[in-house]
Amino acid sequence: MEIEELVENLKRDAQRLKEEKIELIDFDRLEGNLMAASEKLKRMKEKEEVAEKILKDFKGEIKRMAGSLSRLKGEDSSSELIGKYLSNQNTGYEELCLLKRRLESEFNESFPNAPLSRSNYVFSKERRGKDRLEEYRV
Repeated sequence: MEIEELVENLKRDAQRLKEEKIELIDFDRLEGNLMAASEKLKRMKEKEEVAEKILKDFKGEIKRMAGSLSRLKGEDSSSELIGKYLSNQNTGYEELCLLKRRLESEFNESFPNAPLSRSNYVFSKERRGKDRLEEYRV
């Protein structure tokens, strides 16, 4: 049963209860609707928890990017402002994506030889055992 249909059935039964038309209510169907609603709410709660974790990780990534960029440029105020902006619960996903793109763009403008959005840095061992930083283009 789809959520919209379930909601409509529950609204109809609630209206019948309000109008005291109890004889029109199929209590077996009502029980089924309530059980289905309970299961859907549980699944929605689980999905909400996962979404909140993903959002927290996304905000953390943006905050780390801003902090790194601020340290590289020698300024701390913009990182603090971004941290306050990220802690605002009303900040939407689109705004966060825009902020991330702006940070990537600012990084690319500040450090044109090492574009963050197009490079992936990994460490590899040289034959002599020294660590060397290599850049692999994605």
